[in-house]
Amino acid sequence: MAPDPGAAASPQRLEHLPVTFFAVVMGLGGLALAWLRAADVLGAPSAVGVVLFWVATTVYAAILVAYLLKLVRHPAAVRAEIAHPVRIAFVPTVSIGLLLLAAAGRAVVPGVATALWWVGAAAQLVLTLAVINAWIQRPVFAMVHVSPAWFIPVVGNLVVPLAGASLAPAEVSW
Repeated sequence: MAPDPGAAASPQRLEHLPVTFFAVVMGLGGLALAWLRAADVLGAPSAVGVVLFWVATTVYAAILVAYLLKLVRHPAAVRAEIAHPVRIAFVPTVSIGLLLLAAAGRAVVPGVATALWWVGAAAQLVLTLAVINAWIQRPVFAMVHVSPAWFIPVVGNLVVPLAGASLAPAEVSW
């Protein structure tokens, strides 16, 4: 029996899993949030928003587990991503995804949403500061590397008060 060529390549696939995959959760979480809001305002069926929330949560969990495995098995690949002038801007999508899940989860699982928000808000602060520090401190980043993706870490901070206004003290969201 001939060996499966795909089986040998499988461990290397994990090495190439990009942090940008967390942006998928941003899209799904935002869609769930929009649909749940449409249910409140326009009378759209809220079940669709609830299903979208659980799909987004499942996708986030799957990507997180895979990326944590990448971190354990291929730490050099993770460091290379963090050193990359464009991909570094996507690192905060990890926390932004959590914040969007918290915002959408307020109506579905309020207790879990609160926990997600606190973890997401703390992670957003740390990751935004780390990315901005890298931009300032690393001489390899030049104007030629500037792209619209550089807005992600900074604009992601606007997501914090989106759910934080109802899940935490207003001063924390500030």
